[in-house]
Formats: sequence, C-alpha cells, structure tokens
Amino acid sequence: MDISPERRGLLLLDGCATHVNLEFVEMCRKAGLDVLLRPPHTTHRLQPEDTSCFSMFKTGVGREKNHHIGKAMMMGRSPRVKFGDWMGIICEPFRTTFTAQNVLRAWAHVGIRPFTRRVFHSLLQEETLAAQAKTRAARTTPM
Repeated sequence: MDISPERRGLLLLDGCATHVNLEFVEMCRKAGLDVLLRPPHTTHRLQPEDTSCFSMFKTGVGREKNHHIGKAMMMGRSPRVKFGDWMGIICEPFRTTFTAQNVLRAWAHVGIRPFTRRVFHSLLQEETLAAQAKTRAARTTPM
C-alpha cells in the first residue's frame, strides 16, 4: 500500500509517552500517516498484537537469527550478528507475522473487530473493581 498525503494510512501506537513526541507525529502527518494512540496499560484489551503477533514475530526472528549464525559458522565467518545483518533477519518473520489476517484475528479475539462495546465495558468494570478494592484497603488499614 502506498502511503502519501493524498492516500493516508493509520499508524496505531501503544500510547507510551517514550514512543511518541510532537516531532514524530508531525513527520507522520506530512508523510500521510495519521497517528492513533491507544491508552497505556491496556495491552490485554486494546493491543492484542502485543500478546499474539509479537510472540510469533519473536519466534521467527529467533529462527532466522539461528539460521544466520549457523550459515556464518559453516562459511568460517564470525557468528556475531552485526547491525547490518538485522534487516535480513527480521524481514521474513515480519512479512509472515504481521499479515492482515493475523492482526484481524488478534483483534477479533479481544473484541475490537468487529467493533463491540464489550472491550470498553470490561475495561470500565476492571477499573471500577480496582478502585473499590483500593478504597476498601484504605479503610481497613490501621493507622
């Protein structure tokens, strides 16, 4: 898919403040990417690719890295993985992991696609229960 200011794309990020700054957002906008930040600490509900796709990706990268090291050793080269080797190592695992089918399946698993309010009601319920537990604990803590 070609992204441009005329043919925009969407970049989903986890909302962690260390991952995003104004300069980055402006660069994305100029390139044709709209940035959507998800609330932090909601990985289990709103960032299903963290719990499904990335584990598959890490497995694939490990496999490719081991293959790279084995090949280097067979050729009598240093088994050390250099900075310039990483793009070749991660390319195939990335291509096979982050497919539309895998991402949509992960989203469906947590209820993001097709959209349901179940995810947001669950988050609200968890927050309410945590707040109630905190209030009870504060009342029962001896001074």
